[in-house]
Amino acid sequence: KTLSLLAFVLFIGSRGLFAAGPESPLLPEIYPRDKEVALALSAAPENLRAGAGVWALEQKGFVKVRESTNGFTCIVNRDHPLNQKPTCYDAEGTATILPKVVRVGELLMAGKPMAEIAADIREGFKSGKFISPRRPGIAYMLSGDIRNYNPQTGKVGSWPPHVMFY
Repeated sequence: KTLSLLAFVLFIGSRGLFAAGPESPLLPEIYPRDKEVALALSAAPENLRAGAGVWALEQKGFVKVRESTNGFTCIVNRDHPLNQKPTCYDAEGTATILPKVVRVGELLMAGKPMAEIAADIREGFKSGKFISPRRPGIAYMLSGDIRNYNPQTGKVGSWPPHVMFY
């Protein structure tokens, strides 16, 4: 029995090691809607939250929960099944970066491997479906709950709150 239990524990542990690999069918975690919205909004400064648009992850990808009234849009970016990056984009980022983020979420929830997702996004930029920001902008990432998968170590770490300029 002890040997069987040890084999089971090793099997489960090895699944954790390999589940995060680049070809993994691992799906991002889906939160209850209220938790997802609160996490997305935690990226923005307090004064922008009430008017920010919000997207939430569901079974088939991201859905728009509410429209923006101030040009900012918040989302918990999942650019890897283990990543959780609450981000709030200004109007330029909403128009240019957010469509790519939404597409990545759709592909992740369909169980697509990271290499296939990267190829889809590259093709989207080549075809003009996605465009790079046309002017400098800002993306707030002020949440204390940022998780980022490191492919070099195979581990998920946290990042401190910060502001990104693009």
